[in-house]
Amino acid sequence: MNLLEITPKEYQEIFSNPYHIFNSATFNELNKYKCDGVHYLIFRDSKIRLGLIFGRRENIVLSPFSAPFGCFAFLNEQIDIDKIDESLLVLDDYLKEKKISNIKFVLPPFCYNVSFLSKLVNSLSRSRYKVSHIDLNHIFKTLFFDEKYKEKLNSNTRRNLNIALKQNFVFQKTDDIDLVYDIISKNRELRDFPLRMTLEQVKETIKIIKHDAFVVKLNQDYVASALVYYVAHNIVQIIYWGDIPEFSSLKTMNFLSYKVFEYYKNTDVEIVDIGPSTENGIPNYGLCDFKESIGCVAENKFTFEKKMLNIEFADYSKIFLEKSWDWLNDKEIKELTVTPDFTKEQQKQFYDSLPQKTNYFIKGVTCNSIPIGVCGLKNITEKDGEYWGYIGEKEYWGKGIGKEILKYIINFAKEKQLASVYLTVADYNIRAYGLYAKYGFAEEKKENGIITMRLHL
Repeated sequence: MNLLEITPKEYQEIFSNPYHIFNSATFNELNKYKCDGVHYLIFRDSKIRLGLIFGRRENIVLSPFSAPFGCFAFLNEQIDIDKIDESLLVLDDYLKEKKISNIKFVLPPFCYNVSFLSKLVNSLSRSRYKVSHIDLNHIFKTLFFDEKYKEKLNSNTRRNLNIALKQNFVFQKTDDIDLVYDIISKNRELRDFPLRMTLEQVKETIKIIKHDAFVVKLNQDYVASALVYYVAHNIVQIIYWGDIPEFSSLKTMNFLSYKVFEYYKNTDVEIVDIGPSTENGIPNYGLCDFKESIGCVAENKFTFEKKMLNIEFADYSKIFLEKSWDWLNDKEIKELTVTPDFTKEQQKQFYDSLPQKTNYFIKGVTCNSIPIGVCGLKNITEKDGEYWGYIGEKEYWGKGIGKEILKYIINFAKEKQLASVYLTVADYNIRAYGLYAKYGFAEEKKENGIITMRLHL
C-alpha cells in the first residue's frame, strides 16, 4: 500500500461524490483558514482504496478540523478490512516522518454507512487508536412518521404536540437566512449555549451545500427556525434549530420538529440527523429525553485519538550510559535481558572502549525525544552479527516500539551486506520470542534456557 499527497483539485476529481459532504475537498477548502494547513491523501496499491483529508495545527492532525465528523473516504464501500489495516500502517509511517505528535478522528454515526464504519472502528482499535469518548447522536427515521406517528409518542409528548397544533403556527420554507440565523442566535444567547458559526460563515457554507431553511410564524412574530444541510445520500442534518424562549410554553419545538419530519417524509430523505446530545461524551439529559420523546433513536459517534510514537536512533551518549545503569539494574529487565552483574567502573570502561570496537554497533533509542532504550549489533563479522536491544522505560512497553527497533537493526545489517543476523533470548521471554519469530527469526538451538534464533537476509 502506498500513500500519496495530492492537490485539492485532484482529490475532488477522484472523490467527486464522497459518502458525506464533510469529506469533500470543496467543503474543506472553504474552511482551510481554521488550521495551519490542509492535506489531501490517497491510499493505493493496484488501485485507489481510501482517501483522507486532515487539518494540521502545529504537530497535531485533525479529521475533521471544522465539521461534525470526517475521517476516511472510500470509493468502494465494500472495501476489505485488510486494506483499511494497510492504510493505517502507511499513515503511521507518514505521520512519523512529519513529526506528528497526535492524531484525532471523529467518525460519522453508523447510519452513514454501517458496514464501512464498523470495519473502520475495528481496524482503528487494533491499530492502537484509543477511544477518547463516545457521543450519542440522535437520528429520526422518516419511516417512523406515518399516520400513527402521534399514537407512537408517549402521553406527555402527544399532549405537548396537541397543544402546539392548536396554536396558529405557520410553518414555511424561506430563503431569508438572516431571519433564520437571528432566531437561532437569540435562542442560544438566552439559553447561554455557544453558537459556533457566524452568519457570514453560514452564508458561505450554503453556497456549496444544498440546504433547506424553515421558520415558524405566530401571527406577526417569527418564533422558531431550522437550518438543514443535505449531507449524504438520503440523509439530511439539522445544523441549527431552536425557538424564541418566550414562546416555548406553546410547545414551538414540538411543532417545528413535527413539521420538519412531515416535510422530509414527503421527499426521498430516509434519515434526519438531529446531531449529538452529548459534549465530549457527557450527556445533556434534557436534550436526550426530548429527542427520544419525538421519535429519534440514538447511535454512537466515536472519537479516536492516537499519540504518535516518533522513534529515533541517537548516538550512544553519556545520557544513555547513565540511564542504562538504572535500566539494567531493574530486576525485571535484568532477568529478561539475561544481564550479568556489573559495576560502574566496568560500565565506564565499556563506554570508553566503544570508539575502538570495530565489530560493535550501538544506538540510543528515543521516543518523542525521550531516551527509552538501547540497541545494536555485536560480534559483527563479514557474514553476520548478533542483535541485542531493550526498552528500559517500562511505560513504553507494549506499544510496538520493539518492532521499530528490530526493523532498524535489520536494515542496518542489510546495508552492511551481512548474510544473516542472530540473537539470543531467554525461553521465558515469550513476548520477545514472539516478536522475533514474527520477523522471520528461526530457532537454531536451545541450551540452558537460552534460545538462539537467526534471520537470513
